[in-house]
Amino acid sequence: MERARASKPDFELTEQNVGAVAAICIALDGVPLAIELAAARARLLAPADLLDRLDRSLAVLSSGARDLPERQRTMRSTIDWSTQLLTDPQRALLARLGVFAGPFSLDAAEWIAEDVPGVSPLDDLAALVDGSLVQQRERADHAAFAMLVVVREYALELLDAEPGEAGLRARERHAEWYLRVADQAELELEGEDQLAWMLRLTDEADNISAAVRFLIERGRWSDIAELTWDLYVYWWVGGHLGEVRGWMDEVLARAEDLDPRTRAIILYFACAIGFWQRDPGDIAAGLDESARLFHQVDEASGEALALVSLALALLSAPQPDPVRAEAALTTSLERFREVDDQWGVAMALVSLGRVALLQERVQDALSRFDESLMVARHQDDRLGETIALHHLGWADLLVGDPAGAGERFAQSLALSAEMHHDEGVAYGLEGVLSVVAMSGDVERAGRLLGAAEVLRERTGLYNQPSFSFHSRIIDGIRSSPAAELLEQARLAGRALPVDQAVAEALAGGAPGLAGAAVPAASAPPPAEEAAP
Repeated sequence: MERARASKPDFELTEQNVGAVAAICIALDGVPLAIELAAARARLLAPADLLDRLDRSLAVLSSGARDLPERQRTMRSTIDWSTQLLTDPQRALLARLGVFAGPFSLDAAEWIAEDVPGVSPLDDLAALVDGSLVQQRERADHAAFAMLVVVREYALELLDAEPGEAGLRARERHAEWYLRVADQAELELEGEDQLAWMLRLTDEADNISAAVRFLIERGRWSDIAELTWDLYVYWWVGGHLGEVRGWMDEVLARAEDLDPRTRAIILYFACAIGFWQRDPGDIAAGLDESARLFHQVDEASGEALALVSLALALLSAPQPDPVRAEAALTTSLERFREVDDQWGVAMALVSLGRVALLQERVQDALSRFDESLMVARHQDDRLGETIALHHLGWADLLVGDPAGAGERFAQSLALSAEMHHDEGVAYGLEGVLSVVAMSGDVERAGRLLGAAEVLRERTGLYNQPSFSFHSRIIDGIRSSPAAELLEQARLAGRALPVDQAVAEALAGGAPGLAGAAVPAASAPPPAEEAAP
């Protein structure tokens, strides 16, 4: 009744039709999607007519699928019956929509059907929605569409059954669409629309991955490089850099000849993402080559970003090299400024601040972090803002200002949570728990510690060197009488959902703890021990 009324609001259950309605549900074995597909036809057919057509179709359609479980035969038969009621253009559109691995927009549907004769995307998509073969969802200020997995599988079978290279062409157009999306997103991800684009791309995650897989299968190395480079900020904030590195390792293993720019990008992702897991010498060499190749093709921002990552690799080596790292970062800052890349300027400045802390030049570090924060805020770059705030928090602790540090960490954590930036949330929790621990609230600090650990484990960031002093503070508690209380709270914190952990960290506003003393045993470590 509910699903029939969705397509025919005045549909009523009567003594005359109740038997047919019950028989339809029995014929469809109570399978929810099958019932929905059939009920969507209530707008055109009375229950008795629907049952008659359904009975005849299922009897014929199920005869060749006896090896399938009954519910699967019912489902496939119902989808098949439903598609037989479509026009040829509507069936062709359904087949092509099968290439979408996740939600898609009307614009994307129009693009994928552009070269299909007779298809009117808006009208035919509406018919598919009316028939419950495609679902409509609201996404912020626009409509999105999707298919259930079983319907998508059926659509792909239709596509593969078409003559010629229709399937290949549809997949090519799918990849081309996401190359266009990535190109549009590149600059938007560094400015005031950053959050909106992050949310949009998160919705498109499965489609983007499918497009990359297709490009890898076809050996389109330069297109892979272009798409992934355009979406750099998205991969970072969304926690997908590990997946990107896997793609790049595969490209390096398969590609025999790469043009300089493509190789620069592939090397960057392959090396910069995993510098805590591989030989530091190999990583530094790969990033150095990436920077030189970007310079060769006169792409200043690419060269500058590779130099930032090279510097971080040098700082995280067993024997850090801050002098060489600072030289690389100074060149990086110059390159970013040459092309007025303010997002990059903010990244280079905060990295120069790290070097200053390693060299115990705390006031210089504060100056760099403050400038980075100003640049990020000027262009509404939330990612840059969270990073600068986090670094300022640790610098505040080093100069003995836990109240200021608490305020910075709270702001950074709140921004990271808003962006769904798991790495930033983990950093934020670690910063807040450090200030909380220094105030003497061991139980609360322990819960936040457990939550941060789980988040890093889940995102693959657990063994990554981090720019965080919290471990030394926690080690101080573990060697004190409060060790057991800390451990019990840590275990409890590991069961906290992320949103609850964030809420607890931010409870009561910034954990500024004005006037809180920093216990000697829990003081932040010397700057040279900080790993970025």
